Amino acid sequence: MVRTTAEPPARPAVRAPTRLSRWVLLCAGAEAVGMTAAAGAARAATALAPRRTALAWGLVVAAGLGLLMGGVLGAAQAGALRGTVARPWRWVGVSAVAWTPAMVVIFAGATAAPAAWSDLADVALGACTGALAGAVLGAVSGVLVPVLGRVQD
Repeated sequence: MVRTTAEPPARPAVRAPTRLSRWVLLCAGAEAVGMTAAAGAARAATALAPRRTALAWGLVVAAGLGLLMGGVLGAAQAGALRGTVARPWRWVGVSAVAWTPAMVVIFAGATAAPAAWSDLADVALGACTGALAGAVLGAVSGVLVPVLGRVQD
């Protein structure tokens, strides 16, 4: 039997999470928590609201949920922004302000379709609602991004 002194095969290097992967993981986690809370609160608000004011009440609740969920999401994301912008914790406020009208758009779209609509019409409305909510979210946060400070090299 011949013995060799060769080293065992090297293990592949484990890469540290990139900023992008941290951002995605933080967004997904905060979104899961925020949307779960939002869904529960919306269901409770709908059950408690008088029928004739249900839509208005739902939109007010949506704005509040957007503010809350945006803050939670922003807090998670702010940590990932450290070292990228001068004042990452300001992202909490930016996210909260941007999610407020976006959530109103989402709730308005979710309640707009009559029960008689086809599945295809519901999907089309959902896609349009999502695109509009994303545009609102992007526009508001885009206007407010300068408060984070200049990007650090």
